Amino acid sequence: MKKLTVFIFPLVAVGALLLAGCGKSAGGSGGTSSGPSFPQGTTIGMTASNFTQNSIGVKLNSPVSFDDTVNGGGYHIVCIGTGNGGGGAGTCAKSGDGPTQLYGAGVTFQGNNKMDITFPKAGTFHVICTVHPNMYIDVKAQ
Repeated sequence: MKKLTVFIFPLVAVGALLLAGCGKSAGGSGGTSSGPSFPQGTTIGMTASNFTQNSIGVKLNSPVSFDDTVNGGGYHIVCIGTGNGGGGAGTCAKSGDGPTQLYGAGVTFQGNNKMDITFPKAGTFHVICTVHPNMYIDVKAQ
């Protein structure tokens, strides 16, 4: 009987945990969340001197279009970095878990062009423009 109890107890405990989770959906409504909201999308728009939003959620390993055609676009040097962008207010990280082309010198946009960039690992990446003050977007890859 003791051997049977040792075998059955873990099964009952696992079953209870599974039942406790029923009816709850991941990221479901009705609960509260902490931290910033990340709207989902596949396009990051850029105007002459800013991103069109300050945060976005993207799917891992799916191309995200950096679109520098909004209202004619502008000249940008975009990278994963610190600060909020602009002449000395931010620096580009040399390496990390984000897209390789967004490290080091970053990517240059000349206006009226687009580039697809893929985020290979989960995380929140602070993307800045080193040319324009306060030009940044937080990209949450999941």
